Amino acid sequence: PIQLLDQFWSTSSNMQRSCLCCLMLCLSISSTLATENQPRCSVPNAPKHVFERMEEAEAAISSLKQSQEEFLAVTNQQIAALEVKLGNLTQLVGANATSGSQSNFAEEKFTRIDSNIGELAANVSSLQNQLVQIQSSGEGAASASAGDKPGVINATSANMVAMLKLFGTFCWQGMFACPEFLVSTYTLGFNKPNGVAIANDTSIIIADTDNNAIKRLSLNGTVTTLLDTGLNKPDSVAVTNDGSIIIADTNTEVIKSLAPDGTVTNLVSGLNKPDGVAVSNDGSIIIVDTDNHAIKRRAPDGTVSTLLSSNLNKPSHAVVTNDGFIIIADRENHAIKRLAPDGSVTTLLSIGLDKPSSVGLAKDGSIIIADKDNNAIRRLKTDGSVSLLLATGLDKPQGVAVANDGSIIIADTDNHAIKRISFHQV
Repeated sequence: PIQLLDQFWSTSSNMQRSCLCCLMLCLSISSTLATENQPRCSVPNAPKHVFERMEEAEAAISSLKQSQEEFLAVTNQQIAALEVKLGNLTQLVGANATSGSQSNFAEEKFTRIDSNIGELAANVSSLQNQLVQIQSSGEGAASASAGDKPGVINATSANMVAMLKLFGTFCWQGMFACPEFLVSTYTLGFNKPNGVAIANDTSIIIADTDNNAIKRLSLNGTVTTLLDTGLNKPDSVAVTNDGSIIIADTNTEVIKSLAPDGTVTNLVSGLNKPDGVAVSNDGSIIIVDTDNHAIKRRAPDGTVSTLLSSNLNKPSHAVVTNDGFIIIADRENHAIKRLAPDGSVTTLLSIGLDKPSSVGLAKDGSIIIADKDNNAIRRLKTDGSVSLLLATGLDKPQGVAVANDGSIIIADTDNHAIKRISFHQV
């Protein structure tokens, strides 16, 4: 079902997306109110609820594939049904507020939920108006606006954005079961992007490798090209404290710096197909000199030294911890390794990986791994345990980074896409 959702979202119009969110919310509220084996509006903990939601979403998607006339008719019926459930939910909240029942919502959540209900009602009204406009103008429900592209948030997507926001809000407040995380996909003219990094303003910096460009993906979904001259297969990017972007320009075998004012400076040459760069707290640049099978360091004064040149096999990326340890994706050794400040090397993981190409560092110290040839994203926890985060919908992911809010950014290389795994915040 997740793959079906992703496929539908990538090819649908904003109108269809809006109605899908409406349907999902209606189904979820309906299921919650109908539950008899647990207190109403309590948090369902059984994993089966997640799969039930996905099955319901799959059914909703199937209903949206009807003809134009049937689609509009079904949508109007679902809006009417949602309004009924909305009224029931309002009464339920009021009853709980009056009784002071502790088996359902905590009292301090009443105000928030009531406010969300009001916002939802406003969006239902807006959706109705949009349907009327479509019907009167003769535009089909399946037609997309000229600016409607997957990943772009524009004016015509306002209802969809609001519905998703409210869906997540109700989810996090425990009104119905939710998936563990949501995956957003951006396919905006990328061509085998290999590297991602988080800028100081929380936007995403992308090494759009086969477009020979460095791009910025902003929070509103727009993409800006920062540099598209003088590059040849840039594979990795990192961001310094002053906002400069460090680029591993692989085929020119040069490490470059793109300053905030657009100035480009060559920092290090004489490398052999460098695939990765990272920035340490002291301003040093860590270089993954891939075909030299080495990890190097460019100090703030410009001097370059080799930190490690043994027992590596085409390492492809690295990240630096706050205490100076360097985490390395040792790709052809199918391993994740850690280089300590004293020069000692520890293999953290060497089982179950297939050409891991990138690593990111979460706030809790866990390591996020782009397991390229397994088409998977994994988490290596500080206790040594490994969990699988995502193993569907990926095609040779080669870049990964962790945003300030804990979401995971993925360069899904052979899908020509950037993806974000967003976790629910309770």
